Amino acid sequence: MSYKYDNEFRLNKITLAPGARLVDGDGNDSLWTPTSTQRHGLGRELEFNDGTGRKFRYCKNGAAALAKCLMGQSSVPVANWTEQANTYGSAGAAGDTTVTINLATTATKDQFAGGWLQMADATPAECLGDMYYIKGNDAGVAATAGYAVKLYLGDYGGLRNAITTATQMTVILNPYKDTVVVPAGAPTSIPIGVPMVIVPIGYYYWSQTRGPASILIDTDTIVVGDIVGESSTGGVDGAAGLIGDATDEPTWGWVMVVNTNGQTDQPAIVNLTLE
Repeated sequence: MSYKYDNEFRLNKITLAPGARLVDGDGNDSLWTPTSTQRHGLGRELEFNDGTGRKFRYCKNGAAALAKCLMGQSSVPVANWTEQANTYGSAGAAGDTTVTINLATTATKDQFAGGWLQMADATPAECLGDMYYIKGNDAGVAATAGYAVKLYLGDYGGLRNAITTATQMTVILNPYKDTVVVPAGAPTSIPIGVPMVIVPIGYYYWSQTRGPASILIDTDTIVVGDIVGESSTGGVDGAAGLIGDATDEPTWGWVMVVNTNGQTDQPAIVNLTLE
């Protein structure tokens, strides 16, 4: 079977040559200009081929405006979308390109587009852990218990292994959809990068994940060479704090230049290492 993704927007990596700009169809600079309409597949990579190591990911902001220079994260996973049964679907054969599951919390049309479907249990055994890229979904339809949601798989070839109506599944949104600022001291999802511009509610934007970047520093005193990230003692949403033990606290990068110590209103230059 072939597993080429079927998407409306391009997802392949963009590589910018030295001196090149990313522009839209009207010639406007689109790297630093959030837009109300989508132009790329969520998660699309943009990499500078100029020796700086800078890398960005294409994202969609959530329900609150994003300030620049603060770390963002994926939307918080919905508990009622995990380990859900295929109750209102039918047994799925290998090759099927749709799956209907029952969710305790409903979904709107195409809310899962670009997200993931995971087979979360061993019923049957051979499907355990199988994952599929979701092309889209129908809006949830109220059922006896919960909501029946039909998913359209984006992998050509469909299901690799058959499933039954007892198979339990988990669905999540695309990690670059409905992003939010990382909560201080307690991340509730994975970091997805730092916006270098102010992003209005619901707008699409590029978030930096690698290379030299400006990021606000929390109340910790830092010096060049320190490892910073999501500190357990953090007090400012999205600001980087000093990492005392990189095995216990998420690491975002290494400090290159410090403009100030003990303040929250100025950024340091940090070599981001999210990927």
